[in-house]
Formats: sequence, structure tokens, C-alpha cells
Amino acid sequence: MDHVVIKNYVCGMPKSPRPRKGRTGKDEDQDWYHVLKCAIQSIAANPHSTLVIPSAFKCADGSKESEFYRETSLVIATSLGIPDMEKRILVLEKGTETIGQLHALKELLRENENSQLLIVSTFLHTWRIRYLCWKDNVKATHKIGSWLGFPRWAEACTDIVFTFLFPLIDSCGLRKKFLAFVESRRAKGTL
Repeated sequence: MDHVVIKNYVCGMPKSPRPRKGRTGKDEDQDWYHVLKCAIQSIAANPHSTLVIPSAFKCADGSKESEFYRETSLVIATSLGIPDMEKRILVLEKGTETIGQLHALKELLRENENSQLLIVSTFLHTWRIRYLCWKDNVKATHKIGSWLGFPRWAEACTDIVFTFLFPLIDSCGLRKKFLAFVESRRAKGTL
């Protein structure tokens, strides 16, 4: 009998650490940082785990969100004493917002038959992610990685509103229009 290795993917869902506009305090005090740290801690004990960073978002200055997350992941892993983190990071240059990022993760799972996904998110992002995973059939377990940390207040409000609004957007068949609007803003480097 063949031994099947289950590949574990862990994603700390991106929460726009850049641009810093609208954020207060040090990076280490931010909600996104706590999520990323929790995701890295989740892969530490399992040699078959990989941190997945799904993001194609580029800030107006041209910097990539995925590269910032990758670099910050290496710093966090070093501080936690986790060796070889560079080899355990997979950057997916796909998705500039939550839906696109979840679709990139779903595609990754489809391409890697014997795999599992853990999504780590902020408390306020949790409910929209769970709804979208259910609606779009993204097979994942979920963990809240940040009860602490400062959110960008505009995003915190957006997360609360979309928890209730997104099912309505879907039921009215307006998802494509919503995504077109968001994508046009993100293409300009605007949140």
C-alpha cells in the first residue's frame, strides 16, 4: 500500500497592509500581522505545510502586496525560530480582493489532489470568508488568527457591512458588477 502524503496549505488571508494610509501603530500591532503570525505558527510543526500568499494587488507606488507578505513572513519565522521558511512559501499572483484570492486557493486545491487548506483571518473578515467558501465551494477549514491588532477602520466597517450585504449582492445576481467595480479600483492601486 502506498503512503499518501497530504499537503497542507495555510493561508493568512491578506488584509491590505500597504498602503499604510488609514493604519495606526507599528506593523506588529496590526490585525494583518497577527493573522500572518498565526498562519506561520500553524505550519511550524508540520513539514508538509506551506504558507500560501494569494495576491495580485499592487499599490499605487508599484509595490506588490504578495512580496511584502513574503518578506514579513520570513521576518516572523526567524523571530519564531522556524528554519527554511523561504522553501515553505508559495506566492500566487492571483486575486486582488477576497473573492479572487479564494478562487486562486480553490484552483490550487484542485491542482493538488491530496491537499488540505486552512484559512486564517481576522475576526471581522471571518464571516464573509466563510460565506464565500460555502457559496463558491472552497473546501477549507477556518481559524480566527486575530482577535487583537488594529484594523484599518475603513476595512473594518467594510467587513461588517459585507457580512450582511454580500449574500444580498449574490441573491440579486450583482456579483460580476461588484467585482468589476472593485477590480477597476484595485487596478489603480486603490483599496
